[in-house]
Amino acid sequence: MGNAAPSDSKVASFRLCADAFEEDEHFLVVVDPKNKGYRFWFPYGDIYVESDINAQTFRITGNLTHNGDTENYLQIDATFSEIHGAEDCYCSSQSHMGPKFTFEKPKYKKVVKCSGKDYESRDKPEDEDLLFCPKCEKNVCDKASKLPGASSPVYNDWSFYKNVSGSFGGPGLEILREQIKTKWKKVDTSIDICTMDISMLPLPQLYCSNIHDPEGLNSYGYGANAKNFLCGFSAWVNCKEDRDAIASVSKASDAHFLDFNLKFKRCDDDSTNTPTSSPTNSPTLTPTNTPTLTPTRTPSGPPINFNNETCTNYILAPLDFANPDVNVSLNNLGGFCGKDAVDGVHCGDDLPKIIRYKNVGFFNGSFVTLVVENTSPYVPKDGTMGPTANTDGHYNNGVLGNLGQINQKIRNKVDLKFSWENSNGDPLSLSGYFIFYDIDNGYCNCTSVSNDCKKCHDCPGGRDKIDVTESDISVPDYGFYPGIVIDPETYLCQSVKNGKRSFWATRKGNYFEGEDNPEYWGGDIGILDELTSFQKRVTVALGFTDKSSLDITYEIVGGKYIDTGRNLVFSAAIYDCLTL
Repeated sequence: MGNAAPSDSKVASFRLCADAFEEDEHFLVVVDPKNKGYRFWFPYGDIYVESDINAQTFRITGNLTHNGDTENYLQIDATFSEIHGAEDCYCSSQSHMGPKFTFEKPKYKKVVKCSGKDYESRDKPEDEDLLFCPKCEKNVCDKASKLPGASSPVYNDWSFYKNVSGSFGGPGLEILREQIKTKWKKVDTSIDICTMDISMLPLPQLYCSNIHDPEGLNSYGYGANAKNFLCGFSAWVNCKEDRDAIASVSKASDAHFLDFNLKFKRCDDDSTNTPTSSPTNSPTLTPTNTPTLTPTRTPSGPPINFNNETCTNYILAPLDFANPDVNVSLNNLGGFCGKDAVDGVHCGDDLPKIIRYKNVGFFNGSFVTLVVENTSPYVPKDGTMGPTANTDGHYNNGVLGNLGQINQKIRNKVDLKFSWENSNGDPLSLSGYFIFYDIDNGYCNCTSVSNDCKKCHDCPGGRDKIDVTESDISVPDYGFYPGIVIDPETYLCQSVKNGKRSFWATRKGNYFEGEDNPEYWGGDIGILDELTSFQKRVTVALGFTDKSSLDITYEIVGGKYIDTGRNLVFSAAIYDCLTL
């Protein structure tokens, strides 16, 4: 029997499975008021998607997981309804794009910039009934328009859904709501329900050029999933219960805190594309497969040995300092109490002079602990535990958002050892990348990163410098990235002397784009991809292979404000095997 003739999602019903829009990317992302993703959820078992053209519905059912939590999975059961075409959309209309452009020959950059404010401001009678769509993210529509078989406009055959019914549930809902609250402060986490709401948001959109073979060589979604060209679906979503909380945090009419970005695939059971009233194999309520963490990509390469087992499917997953499971059981670096540390419990003269981040990562089915200790004298800025933002000396030590942080007084340096432990406190050898952020100057710029790194006038607020033994930097055997990951337009100056590689700051903080100090590790797509351009340029990631620790020296060079301090901000991403 030959293959079925191609049939697209606009004219044919189908029943398929869904996955993250790209291998080891998110399925659902929690975004902040600036639409930056900061928490990520991944498929846990099969996710079923079902389109019924006659009923004009599209349904998603299944489970998601976050950060390797095998118990607190998130259930999805959502039905999107009332299909519309691109001709019903305001953002693709001539009224929005201007008289020089037409629906058939659009200016995609104009479509990209169509906001909720633009939609609300439409004032022509003929535009009154138009809908808030399509949603073209960045330049994905423009690029998709050049693919084989693309319509003009590229979104001409997409399906847009006006309504949604359904909710999130399961034990992961509490975690999801806590995650939302970290950036949307007015959200009430005592509310134990999330009814899906797309009011005032761009309409959810879907397309697949060949639903019989959604992952085929010539099957395209032409940007409908808002991330790439694969067959798929995307939607911005809120919880109906949080409408007032959202409005109190953001004035944008299209403010939201959840994004779906997914691709279609055939189900493992090879089920047909015939729609049914509900999935024939319902997702299990108790997950059975080991979930992924928050990986960046699955590197290609030869089979790798993990714990004497051969692995061919490995991921690079970041630490998550903001995970509710993280326990900073000791915050006593050099004998100084850190953030939220209780004297005599987490810090003090009689306790180990270290910071211990328990359960900050996940490897081989178990939690990972990161320990930081000073191996040379440590001098932080004096702290007061006062409300002084992020300038409170040793009381800064511990966690900054989703990252780790250590304070030091200017004109000082300290040798630091970062060590891995398993849940029993035994040394653990891992491979991956240590990442150091916010390597900048206090109140001055150096002339050029190509000059001698030492040639920079004395910055009043000091100058960050990180040293690491050259031989400790390596490309992991299963590495997707080089040994040193650094932005091509970096502001860091590098020097090598006596077997040590140094990374020197050359630019002052909060100068180019503000917010030079990130609170998120920055690797939605790649290690540095989700940082701002300035943040990327003052960040470096260092590869390590099969090591239980890494030693660095953190130095603040110069500075006349001798009673001030600076902060070392860090994280790591470790390789793990998805399945053995």
